[in-house]
Amino acid sequence: MKIFHISDLHLCKLYKRNNIIKTRKLLKHFVENKYDHLVITGDISDNGNPEDWVYLRKLLLSYGIYDKNLVTLTIGNHDIYGGVQTALDILSFPSRCLNTDYLLKVKQFYNVFADLFIGSSASFPNLFPVLKVVNDVAFIVINTIDFYGKILNPFASNGKVSSTDYSNISGILNNPLIKDKVKIILSHHHFYKNNVESTSSYSSIWNSIEKHTMKLRGKKKLIKLFSKGNINFVLHGHSHELKSYERKNILFSNAGAAIDNLNDNLCSGILINTISANIEPINIHLSEDLPFYSLKPVYNY
Repeated sequence: MKIFHISDLHLCKLYKRNNIIKTRKLLKHFVENKYDHLVITGDISDNGNPEDWVYLRKLLLSYGIYDKNLVTLTIGNHDIYGGVQTALDILSFPSRCLNTDYLLKVKQFYNVFADLFIGSSASFPNLFPVLKVVNDVAFIVINTIDFYGKILNPFASNGKVSSTDYSNISGILNNPLIKDKVKIILSHHHFYKNNVESTSSYSSIWNSIEKHTMKLRGKKKLIKLFSKGNINFVLHGHSHELKSYERKNILFSNAGAAIDNLNDNLCSGILINTISANIEPINIHLSEDLPFYSLKPVYNY
């Protein structure tokens, strides 16, 4: 199977219209190249607006690919808590996070894309993780978004898999029905080693901020579980860069820079061949004849 992996679309009609153009370009590329499956690993909305999810659903429908056999996606921290888009948002963001109904947002997200999960095995009461089998591939879709906390998660960007979800993931990996399948985890958060710095920014100060506010707690335990469960690939985003790496004989793909990459004229994805285990970055330049919106980069979580 040829999988086209994108992430962190950060759709927002008001502040990030160029992201919409880039997303359309990537969907067009997917269709024209007749890839087998599209994976989107979270942060579909920039500001946690369900209208952005609905808009993506309409885009998928317009390209004829809103089909459970063609698209699989998971949720990101921006989909639940949103982000900082204006100076005033910096002051109101903590209050907004405190007033966000986390479980309701997860349910709303799942319901908007319910057709993509038809026939899949969802976990209750949290819905995620989800087991979805497409031909010879088993997609295990997990939710890595942690609850907001003024001390442990002040930017609502850190990740954590609950003990209940961890047990459900373990149960999925022990399911004999997927024993001979290619097993792929869909996560929003990255699994970098602690001594591996993200290269998604240009300053050491920003790298320091990222290190402490974009981490996935308990990732070593999860990687051990993935290794024991013979996971072949882990696909994620969150850190805005395009890269692949390996841990415990598992191949990791980060498509976090598919859209937000500090280049208004570039969008990207990662092509994964599950048979050859090849991971290839794909860079696509926007055509000059497309409507174009020049936006200054906005650094947020």
